[in-house]
Amino acid sequence: MKKTVWLASWFPNENDPLVGDFIKRHAEAVSLLQPVHVIHVEKRKSASETIETTDPVFSSLTCVIKYYSVWYLAGIERLYSYLYSLWLYHSLIKTFIKKNGKPAFLHIHVSLRCGWVALYYKLVHKIPYIITEHNAGFMPAAKLYNKEVVNYFNYLPLKFIFKNAFTVTTVSEALADALQQTFDLKKPEVVYNVVNTSIFFPPIQPYENRKPVFLHISTLTPQKNPEQMLAAFSILRQQYKTDFVLHIVGPQKPHLLRLCDELNINDCIQWHEETNQQNLAAFMHQADALVLYSRFESFGCVNIEAMASGLPVIASGLDVFKEYLEDGVTARFAKPENPADLARVIHLFINTPRLSAKSIADHANTFNYKTIGEKFMQVYQRINQANDL
Repeated sequence: MKKTVWLASWFPNENDPLVGDFIKRHAEAVSLLQPVHVIHVEKRKSASETIETTDPVFSSLTCVIKYYSVWYLAGIERLYSYLYSLWLYHSLIKTFIKKNGKPAFLHIHVSLRCGWVALYYKLVHKIPYIITEHNAGFMPAAKLYNKEVVNYFNYLPLKFIFKNAFTVTTVSEALADALQQTFDLKKPEVVYNVVNTSIFFPPIQPYENRKPVFLHISTLTPQKNPEQMLAAFSILRQQYKTDFVLHIVGPQKPHLLRLCDELNINDCIQWHEETNQQNLAAFMHQADALVLYSRFESFGCVNIEAMASGLPVIASGLDVFKEYLEDGVTARFAKPENPADLARVIHLFINTPRLSAKSIADHANTFNYKTIGEKFMQVYQRINQANDL
């Protein structure tokens, strides 16, 4: 069986083992049904190196990561790095073809870099490509919080990349709608993100009688809205006279530490460094609910990891979250940009009975490896049939 070649603009690497981990889980799901060969290019300060590995758990998944470095080039090193990375992707595809023959198609994850390479291979070598888009930067609200988005997503060239794809899939209906409106596309097909249920599953022991324990996991960027989340917990303590513990897993942000001091909730917050999924699962087993008060998302993988762990979610009422979280069953929704309402919802959650952990976890079956892998195989079948015509 021929390997499916993936070009991943984001992928776990030595600089950041967590970036693009959702793409790796997509690859793991597909590799259970068909061999997958992932190519990723990453800049680093040390010498260039190519590392090829076979996943120790998913034996049909191979990953090639090309590390490269860029010297100071009088202010143009960023542009040079971008163009050089495209050439490296091209070089790695050529190497793959020499060893394995021409692939039936390329599968692109995140269009910004790899889309250009795929477009070249379609126009010059007649190899079609599929795009799976994950990037929350395409969501309309992203422009409000990231001034680079308007310039970074040069819509005219990207429209050409999307229009030439055999098909486009996204990880949510919300992202599909955003791409359709921005690039005047046929609405992309939705293939959700994956949760690894061998890592995330309900706790064996039931919840103990103790003060409420909440969990927040994110990069703590403006997208994730940590300031208003902390303001809500301050209201919860001062107005509702509720004691609690909030575990925050993410990078250290000095301004958030100062904010907790100003809000007089320092003694309620426990900070933890970014960590792997096994440790996140342990945090979820200790909590009563996950809190994710994002301003915008393309999906929100931590939500389905919570669900699979039997952990309810308290979230901002974004359309993307309402696609797969059910109010009053697996989640409670608060009005976006409204810390007082978030505090009210948290207080209501504390005082309302909820489903058992197993009942919540059952709702995560939509996102398991088998379901998502089969959805991608249906897409692959269509492109293979078109190639045979």
